[in-house]
Amino acid sequence: MDVAVTGEFPAPVRSCAKVITGEVIARCVDVVRGRPIPEAIAALNRHAYVDDAVIATVPRGRSDQTILVFFPIDWYASCAEADEERKRLGLRPADFDEIVSANEADQAFSDGHPNLTQWMDENKNWNYIAFYRWRGKRSLDAKRRFFRYGKNWWHVGVPT
Repeated sequence: MDVAVTGEFPAPVRSCAKVITGEVIARCVDVVRGRPIPEAIAALNRHAYVDDAVIATVPRGRSDQTILVFFPIDWYASCAEADEERKRLGLRPADFDEIVSANEADQAFSDGHPNLTQWMDENKNWNYIAFYRWRGKRSLDAKRRFFRYGKNWWHVGVPT
């Protein structure tokens, strides 16, 4: 079901409809919880570039179903700027299980919509997990972020 998204998310989005506009994509996701992180990553069958210190800090949640909002930022955003844009849209960061479940359910989505979520750890380091296609291979990164995000990335959040 396609609906226009302006300002507040319409009722169909809140009830887990799929929405596509030129500015956001909102998807209802059945979240797989409780898997050990290495098992969840292996289930994706992607080339994984993972920093174990970052994986140790990933946020995990509790909901079994959620709406993920994928939104582009049309400038080379710093981590802080991306975080402010997410907050401006009324979103919290997608947690590990939410973004993994979305990319596991639709493996091809990240081919055209490279997507990521980021979080700040207790030491004030920005970390991220990203799903993308590079040189014909589906991949994921879980690393620290030290530089700006390119304009081709779709950031992922959950309505608060």
